[in-house]
Amino acid sequence: MLTLLVAVHVSGNSINLTELRGGSTSTEDDFSVSYTSSDVSLSSGDGTAFRVDGQTQSTDTINVTGPASITLVLNKHINSVSITGNGTDSLSKLNFGLNAGQQSSTLTLTNVIADSVNIHGQRPNDSVTLDDSTVNGNLNATLGNSSGDTLDLESTTVDGNLRDQVGQATMDQSTIDGKVHNVEGGKDSTLDSTDTTYDGDVSFKMGPGGVINFDSSNTGSNEFESDVTITGNRHDQTTINEDPGSVFFNVNPNTRNATFNTTSPTLGTPTVNSQTITTDTAPLITGTFDSVNTTVLTVNANGQTFTLGTNSELTSPSAGQWQLNLNGATLTSPVTTVTVTSTDKNGDTTTGTGTITDGAGIIANYLQANNLTATTTADGLNYVIETKGTGPIPTKGETVTVNYSGFLLNTNATLGTEFDSNTNPKFGHVTPFSFTLGAGQVIAGWDEAFALLPVGTVAQLIIPPSLGYGVDGSPPSIPSNSILVFDVTLVSAT
Repeated sequence: MLTLLVAVHVSGNSINLTELRGGSTSTEDDFSVSYTSSDVSLSSGDGTAFRVDGQTQSTDTINVTGPASITLVLNKHINSVSITGNGTDSLSKLNFGLNAGQQSSTLTLTNVIADSVNIHGQRPNDSVTLDDSTVNGNLNATLGNSSGDTLDLESTTVDGNLRDQVGQATMDQSTIDGKVHNVEGGKDSTLDSTDTTYDGDVSFKMGPGGVINFDSSNTGSNEFESDVTITGNRHDQTTINEDPGSVFFNVNPNTRNATFNTTSPTLGTPTVNSQTITTDTAPLITGTFDSVNTTVLTVNANGQTFTLGTNSELTSPSAGQWQLNLNGATLTSPVTTVTVTSTDKNGDTTTGTGTITDGAGIIANYLQANNLTATTTADGLNYVIETKGTGPIPTKGETVTVNYSGFLLNTNATLGTEFDSNTNPKFGHVTPFSFTLGAGQVIAGWDEAFALLPVGTVAQLIIPPSLGYGVDGSPPSIPSNSILVFDVTLVSAT
């Protein structure tokens, strides 16, 4: 049931919205206003209705012939009001008044253009937000000293003066061309300013325990072009936190009872996801980076350097992630080192590296260097038969017994470290090794290879990472993405 009524009074282009007393003070007064150059539309939420010419209705459209003037006067109920423009048409004036009360009120202006905005509140928890809006003249927001009162300017321009009295203020990527007189007299008040330009004189007056945070994004800083005065409570200092590059003072600020603390954000180290591939065609290369503090990201791969935002091959599919698509280019080396570099706004850099290993190319080079002829399976297993056995070929589920020695294959196609053997006494197990074929008790390359060889065969297996220990490796003896070489003898199958 509708319990709160907002009276709608229209005189020319002047529109007055006044809450009529009645209903429970716990009932929320909720409605929205949108406007163009030709009309102002009212839409109520739950528990609210408009009284127009003695009639109660949930919506109303008011025709105007020029910039409208809107005045809202609301009583002590909870209030939630949004005003939305089209980003082109203007209001001549916007006045918003809240009478005393303990309930909270919220006013949100989005894409609004107005010649002047005046907001007056007498409550401890008023919240006012201007988002992507423009005030051609002055903005006055007197909300009180309670820490629960908030004023938030997001991507908003004030061509005139800004005068506010609030508990908490936020200025984010906004511009104030005139003077600023900010009073936050309540205890533990906070002013947050990010990438905002102040062209006129600025006065920040903070209460006991007040804190001012000057922050910046990757591309901007707070700019103060005229006199700046920062005043704390006479019994308490105001703490001013700023990171390097977050503030540009055209003149030195005049501070009383204020202490500057400089903090430097840490630039995270970018990473490259190393991988081993089975062709010499460049894969999709991926990694991570500190997207918050990085201003320039470059990736060097395959003899070229790519810059995020400049080269289309390098993109960021989501925050903190980068990917490089070389469109199937041929890799110039069996092992390609990829270097990613993050640079922050101060010019500091951090670097990460990784590798793209052409496993098939390394194996081919190894076979050629050792004059070996291998049989290659569809998924990349290579095997060289030295002596073909005369026994049966094992089948899945049989117990297979083998002797073996395992080596790493170096990226320069030479045989590397011997990491395990049941014929070399130094590994401490010189008995034949048995396993059930096809049961996943061994690496996939073994399950595949011993289902192809007759009993009695002496062979060499060259196994790519995808059929071995993959990206995880088997620490400490087998690194990530290792190509493995096994000298094997198939002793029996039962």
